[in-house]
Amino acid sequence: MVTYFKHLSLPNWYTTPYNPYPIIPLFKLINSLDAAIIYAKKYHNEKNIKYNYYEGANCANFCSQCLVAGGVPMTNEWKNGSPAFINIKKLTEYFCN
Repeated sequence: MVTYFKHLSLPNWYTTPYNPYPIIPLFKLINSLDAAIIYAKKYHNEKNIKYNYYEGANCANFCSQCLVAGGVPMTNEWKNGSPAFINIKKLTEYFCN
């Protein structure tokens, strides 16, 4: 079994040959998928002043913002401006380790 987000477990078959990290099933992490989608639609073309913005490198940051909007709680390690919030490798490692 693979452990996610400190309390979720899934079978090892969630991994792919090209990605050593298991695929994260969002339905198990997000409390409100609708809220995450609404957030993504609202802010995909504009900045949310509540969050830092990284010109040309904002993808992981935006994904993290959508997860927060969907109800995934921030932690000391995964919060606005932290490496796990803004860097795709660190974000993946945070949720998959």
